[in-house]
Amino acid sequence: MMKKLKVWLVSLLCIATFLIASPVLADRIAEKSPDYPIVVENLNALLTLKSDPQQTEYTPEELKQAISELEFQKYVLETSEDWGICRNETGKNLAIYARNQKKATPNTLFYLGDGQETDDNWDCEAVYIPNDVNVASLELPDGQPSAVRILDGTNLTISTNPDTGELLLDAPSALIEVVDATDTTLSIPNVTQTEIDAQVANAPID
Repeated sequence: MMKKLKVWLVSLLCIATFLIASPVLADRIAEKSPDYPIVVENLNALLTLKSDPQQTEYTPEELKQAISELEFQKYVLETSEDWGICRNETGKNLAIYARNQKKATPNTLFYLGDGQETDDNWDCEAVYIPNDVNVASLELPDGQPSAVRILDGTNLTISTNPDTGELLLDAPSALIEVVDATDTTLSIPNVTQTEIDAQVANAPID
């Protein structure tokens, strides 16, 4: 009886150890994201700057805010298992940039239909913003098309404010970045929302 009890306890301990360890063993985005080393490098630089009594580049409040944002980005990358995911709840088509991480394909402009969510095997890199569309709480290039890039590991839902018609992004500002046509990693065309609505949805979806 004692022997059986010992075997049972050992088995229980092994199961518990696996359950505790499994999140650690999970394939985190931080292990393969090009964003991660940049975030870590920038965070370390600011932490070094914080300890320098001679630094005048930032006010104490600005430095604290910048460090907090980078720490949050680092946390997202270290805890997310999926690449960027975009969900369209706007009531119309969205143009998005996505790439297949398993096949290392380049960013391609796709059209994501209303109510659709991108495949979690793909990376939704950015959302295209026509020059005739506004995004709440974001400053966009005046009269020019742009894109909103999201940090790897971000799960972004895009909806529409029914009163103003502006796009609403549910990700914290620390996880998104506005880029214009000078960005070298995204090809930003000049198309209107009407032209996007006329396209057949072709984005990779779950």
